[in-house]
Amino acid sequence: MRALVGVLLMGVALAGCSRAPEKVVVPGPDGSIRPLSLDHPCPAAERFDLDRTVRASDLNGIMSRIDLDQWQAADIGASARLSDGRVLWVYADTVRTTSYVPRIVANSMLVTTGPCVSQVVTDLGGAIIPDRKDGVVHWPMSVVAVPRKGGDDLVVSLSRVRRDGEGVLRFTHLGSSVARFTVPRGGVPRLVSVQDVDRDSASPHRPSWGAALLRQGAWVYAFGSWLRPHETFGRAVAVARFPAGSHGDPAAWRYWDGAAWSLDPGSAVEVIPAKGGVSQTLSAHVIGGRVVLLSKKDGDLGGDIALWRAPTPTGPFETRTALKATFSDGGGGLQYAPLAHPGLPSAAGRLIVSVSRNTKDPARLLADPTLGRPVFTEVARP
Repeated sequence: MRALVGVLLMGVALAGCSRAPEKVVVPGPDGSIRPLSLDHPCPAAERFDLDRTVRASDLNGIMSRIDLDQWQAADIGASARLSDGRVLWVYADTVRTTSYVPRIVANSMLVTTGPCVSQVVTDLGGAIIPDRKDGVVHWPMSVVAVPRKGGDDLVVSLSRVRRDGEGVLRFTHLGSSVARFTVPRGGVPRLVSVQDVDRDSASPHRPSWGAALLRQGAWVYAFGSWLRPHETFGRAVAVARFPAGSHGDPAAWRYWDGAAWSLDPGSAVEVIPAKGGVSQTLSAHVIGGRVVLLSKKDGDLGGDIALWRAPTPTGPFETRTALKATFSDGGGGLQYAPLAHPGLPSAAGRLIVSVSRNTKDPARLLADPTLGRPVFTEVARP
């Protein structure tokens, strides 16, 4: 249920971001040369008050006014704070203005500093992570930043998707991949590699690895969500991990089998059951010393945002409803994929959460992308 919706936090103030675009030429996974640049690069992070408190109402107002040629709406919007103080955002299907053909690309990226936003763009205005040669696209699900000398490495988990025609729900998830970017301090993200975690399969009854990523110490934990046969719309959750220094190399993955970390992905056990379970995509963070997952309870069609808390990434998890609310759905459509953003400074005791939206009519969305922009809310911080 992820198409054509967007999340942008930290504000938009392109006026005053006056440096010339910075360009970096990098080889894409297919061997092609893909220049990446920051459109309207923002000033250095130290020139902003990064601890300024923001509210959900501020962000909703900003989203009503955003107008970027290559970013009119997009969904998911997972975030990671870089070591230089900037915040990087990754998005799935992204709507652009009528100046671009096609109007929709499978992924996009923004970099923000305080109230200023820069968009990472390619030379041809295409997706940041290229489509596969056979047309399969990559939808970002989650992102973590791993500090290194001179900047950060980014690990972005991806859903490999086959489009099955026109329409919001006409797609098939084929598997999971991992993209690695490097980001120098104050510089432009550079795509280094894209690797598949598993083989293509149309079965919905296996984990979508990387539905949420969590960096804790020397490890990156990858939560996988999947539908169980003959059960509810809620998704079960399993967990894998890999060393942060491996940048998501599939050979380094290990899967929690209930007692130890195994080489066999088929040995992975549920740490959260499908009944009362999560959405396809969720968020994972360490808050108050505990692992906190945030998602819709009972899957994408559920109505409540819930928190699952545990002392470790393998559980045991306890659940509580964080918010019972009905969100504006973009005029007769969908609202899904709530994600937490604890790196965004909010009022004491509050946690900013974004919720993706979409209309069921793609033509209507292209005519008015504001129908697919996110709504922001706040929940009690665990």
